[in-house]
Amino acid sequence: MPLRDSLPGAEPSPSDPDARVTDPSTAPEGGAAGGGHASRPHRRRRLVWGSAAAVAVAVAAGAALLLARPASTSAPLALTSHTQSFAPQTYHGVVIGKVWRLSGRGSSTLTVRITASNSGDRPATIMFSEPIPAAVAADPQNVTYSPQPSAVSSADHVVEWTLNLPGHGSAVLIYRARISRPATRATLDRLTAGFRALQGREGVTLVPPTLKLLKSAPAALRLVAGQSRKLKLSGVLSDGTNATAAALAKARWKTSDPAVAVVRSGQVTARAAGTAKITAQIGSVIVTVIVRVSAAPNPAPTYTAVNPGPTYTPQPHPTGTPTPKL
Repeated sequence: MPLRDSLPGAEPSPSDPDARVTDPSTAPEGGAAGGGHASRPHRRRRLVWGSAAAVAVAVAAGAALLLARPASTSAPLALTSHTQSFAPQTYHGVVIGKVWRLSGRGSSTLTVRITASNSGDRPATIMFSEPIPAAVAADPQNVTYSPQPSAVSSADHVVEWTLNLPGHGSAVLIYRARISRPATRATLDRLTAGFRALQGREGVTLVPPTLKLLKSAPAALRLVAGQSRKLKLSGVLSDGTNATAAALAKARWKTSDPAVAVVRSGQVTARAAGTAKITAQIGSVIVTVIVRVSAAPNPAPTYTAVNPGPTYTPQPHPTGTPTPKL
């Protein structure tokens, strides 16, 4: 028997003569019209069973795909790290220490830590130059720096920092670059070999100390109109030493009010009552002296006699000659 005929409620096949209703007494009233209404439930059951069969086929196909898929056997990549320390280099009393660290999963990151230490007692301002191999970065502009460098040369693959180092003090520089190769010892050795080929470009240049502070003695002036006073400058450099007389002689002097006071090479001359600011400037360092001028006191009055009276000159009286007595 066909599968469709074996299912409960399945509609009999029109080609099966045994399935036809031949007894008129069993036919529903209304003849053909009644038979038409009785066939609709059979259609609905066919649709339901057809949908169920389609769902069953889809579920079976999905299960077959899941069973056929191979289980994943790859484990997550482990984080690897390798370091390389360089021998310290000394330039002009500044010791440069350097450590490279390569780490990552798959691709890697190179982290370079540089320590610049001042072995002297006095503060020092230096320019430190660091070469960046092309194997580390095709363009040094694409590297991350902390702190930011003073200059980056893409053509020379050199980076420069200006550092102010206190006596026996130090500064730390860090830069990071993304490396397309894995974080292996072989990769790090390849990078360090590229650096050693350029290490001759590494260096320290001493920057001459600059003027940090400028002072004037006296720090303020009180003058009387007509008086003059010399101002004496002194200065302190960035390394803590005193500025030389030759450096101080380069000061530019100005006055805020020439009607009150003028200045020439530090010599202040008061002109009239009022207040003026005298400034001395060397580079960007300025010192200001307040000058207060008071009016000169009025001189004491002098009197001159007008139409003086006649002047009498006493005349001597004649004296007689005594006669001697006989």
